[in-house]
Amino acid sequence: MSSCHLCSESFSSPDELHAHKQTVHLGSIEFTCTNRTFTVKKQADGCFHCPCPFHTTPAVFHDLETFVAHIEVICAWIEPPALLRSVSSELVDAPVLSQYSFVINFVHHLLLCTTCSVAIVPSQADSHLRNKHDMNLDAKHLSLFHDLVNYFAVSDTFPVMTPPMDAIEGLAVFNGVQCPQCTFASTTSAQLLRHFQDQHPLKNSPTHWPSASVQRLTNGAGSGRSYFAVRVPSDIKHSSNDILSTIVSSCPTFVEDTGLLSEARLLSPWLRQTRWHELLEGHAIEDLRSLAAHPKSNELVTLQPAVYEVFVRASALINATSTLIL
Repeated sequence: MSSCHLCSESFSSPDELHAHKQTVHLGSIEFTCTNRTFTVKKQADGCFHCPCPFHTTPAVFHDLETFVAHIEVICAWIEPPALLRSVSSELVDAPVLSQYSFVINFVHHLLLCTTCSVAIVPSQADSHLRNKHDMNLDAKHLSLFHDLVNYFAVSDTFPVMTPPMDAIEGLAVFNGVQCPQCTFASTTSAQLLRHFQDQHPLKNSPTHWPSASVQRLTNGAGSGRSYFAVRVPSDIKHSSNDILSTIVSSCPTFVEDTGLLSEARLLSPWLRQTRWHELLEGHAIEDLRSLAAHPKSNELVTLQPAVYEVFVRASALINATSTLIL
């Protein structure tokens, strides 16, 4: 057994001890991806900037746990046919995809339209663009498009969903109801009642249907149109009233001051209304000025590449955008 002299944690081998020191105490991590070895250290902004080939610009991860989870996914990938960008823990895109508002969910092997929030089988990508967005998949992009689809094993038939399951990132989530006897789900009680009477005729129809968050792969024809119940993370299930209450509770409460104001002649009606002078009172002038200063070289390091990426993607859409929109 090997022990870390910094925290006394024990490890079964020297290699594990070395990895522990590099990761936990030195703030760096080493990994191999697409036959290349990368060493990433925590930057001045306190984040890890991933240099792997699956990003158009280095992706920023704010904590080690999230970064390690990302590495565990990408280390199993081989060299992609195009430069990829990791959008989230489930989604990736590339310039040839994003210019058509496409993204790939590599966990469920789905091609998604981010504008419509639906899945599309690759063979219908061009017709979807033509019918829904008045544009075509450029012939010069077809080869690379199909290479990416094949790389992520996106099938030309929709997979069968087997609830209960976590929500599929990239698809719209709806409020719905679920059958208490099987996995059937719908967005309307009337449709669920018809299902229940048809499929469970020996059961008494309940007076109340269990509520559920539901998704469907597509709003077109076929099996992908069927709804299925999903588990949605609690942080995005709050109602608008809950969100409003949270915002209101986080706002400071000012006690009305009925006393005489000193130097009242210096307070304009606008200052009396906004009470900025009370908010800033007690703070050093230099500290306040620093908040409005130009960012340093190690601050907002991802802003310039992000703006550049916006211009690159916008430029790629010029030839496919109608004159009226331009």
